[in-house]
Amino acid sequence: MKLGVLDLGSNTTKLLVAEAKSEDSFEVLLEKSSAARMNLLAQGNGKFHLSQESIDAVSEVVADLFSTAQELSVEHLTAVGTDALRLAQNQNELFEKLGQIGVKLRILSGEEEARYVSLGLLSDPVVSNQKDLVGFDLGGGSLEVIGIRNRIPTSFHSLPLGAVRMKQRFENYFNSSTEPVDFDEIEAYLSEAFAKLPKSLTDSGFPLVGSGGALVFSRKLVDSFDGRSGVASEIKLRDLIFLLERLNGLSPEERTVQFPGLPKNRADILPAGLAVVIEWMRFMKQDSLIHSFRNLRFGIAQEFFNSARA
Repeated sequence: MKLGVLDLGSNTTKLLVAEAKSEDSFEVLLEKSSAARMNLLAQGNGKFHLSQESIDAVSEVVADLFSTAQELSVEHLTAVGTDALRLAQNQNELFEKLGQIGVKLRILSGEEEARYVSLGLLSDPVVSNQKDLVGFDLGGGSLEVIGIRNRIPTSFHSLPLGAVRMKQRFENYFNSSTEPVDFDEIEAYLSEAFAKLPKSLTDSGFPLVGSGGALVFSRKLVDSFDGRSGVASEIKLRDLIFLLERLNGLSPEERTVQFPGLPKNRADILPAGLAVVIEWMRFMKQDSLIHSFRNLRFGIAQEFFNSARA
């Protein structure tokens, strides 16, 4: 059976098409991503609405990816929304538009999102030898953190620290004209958020395994600095600090020129994402992390095929 998973994230909408391969694994037939940032407009009283422009853009992207899935003869499609749609008071408007093209959307809670991320990370051969770890996934809207012991997820946490959110909150810092000294405010903000996580997780000393768009592109850029092939999954803290210093002295337009592999929809938010990862590594007292390409979509696929075999 072929499965399609649509992940409607705060910055990008992604499609995974997979097929059962063996008793405990599946084969990836296609991965495709399209930029579609969900802009939330403040309505007062802490409430937000998704802009009409965003609703239209996301609907168009989903229609295109849904068509791709149909061309591959996908037999079952799962579409999920995450942080931005959890917040949007007018989420039903997007539900209705997607329903018109035959896509039924489910909005995940923060805990559900973290749980699927954990399943995705644990399905990655890169971490097959890791029994105990702290997994995390940095998206546009939120940061999911998972404690894993003996390869069993033990705790799930979702923090409002996504790259898009951080960029919007600290807009004056993440541009080419701001002095780096302002990073003290960001460090304090992030440290306060991390300190709310259980001590059993933050003091565990377990290795960090991370996923998400910020790490995908950071890894590409770091590899380009030292000529690595991109096979190695380890990313060092010092390399991320160096990359942030390089990016933060440039405008988004200059970043795409100096780093051709960096797309426009990432150029403005990557420094914010890097700031979160750097402070997270410092907070966890880790000088490196293991990068995984497998997160939410892979976790959903893993659970689906496990259930189909049962």
